Amino acid sequence: MADRVLVKQRNWVYILLHWIIVSVLAILAFTGLYIHRPFFTMGTEADPVMVMSWIRWTHFICAAILIESVLIRLELAFFSHFDADWRDIGPSRKMLKALPEALSFYLFARNDHRYWRKLNPVKSVILVPLELLFYLIAILTGFAMFEGTFFWRTTDTVVLFGWVYDLFGGQQSTRNWHYYLFWIFLMIGVIHVYLNILRTARQRDMTFRSMLSGWRLVPRKYAPIKGASQRKKRE
Repeated sequence: MADRVLVKQRNWVYILLHWIIVSVLAILAFTGLYIHRPFFTMGTEADPVMVMSWIRWTHFICAAILIESVLIRLELAFFSHFDADWRDIGPSRKMLKALPEALSFYLFARNDHRYWRKLNPVKSVILVPLELLFYLIAILTGFAMFEGTFFWRTTDTVVLFGWVYDLFGGQQSTRNWHYYLFWIFLMIGVIHVYLNILRTARQRDMTFRSMLSGWRLVPRKYAPIKGASQRKKRE
């Protein structure tokens, strides 16, 4: 503890966006499962409650919030005036070279690995590209299945996203792919949480708590840290 200090590493905007994305993903998972296979009903046969309509509406609204939140996060990563952290969260040659070391740490082959301001190479090289790829697939397949109109009813999903059905082998295959993404995101989420818990437990650097407070214990020689460029100069 003597050679480490508390540093504010995550701005409240990034923390808020993180939990918005986590929350809407949870709602999307629940509503998506219901749309795929309804597991409860409300009302009576004579006076049914339109549960599916409300579930679909919630699913579409949360999908829109997710898309906007991810776009805002990507924009901030490159153009933020207070913490443009694309070097700390995206894949790079430096991250790729350090990937074996980070993998060894998480596979218990070594006791420590070098300091990373935000994401380690396992997340930045493997998880982040996969998440963005699957986000894109989920968005495209979701719009293709929306079956609605756009731009004041001047066009519709058949015109804009009909090619998605051809790409994924038809309407039913597209629906299946959209459903499978739930399990893929679930696995990525479990891995993400596991990596944070393991790093927190082994290094005791408050990584897990930092997703709420923004503060983390870092080696003294890296503090204060204002950005990836300053960290690079120190190294």
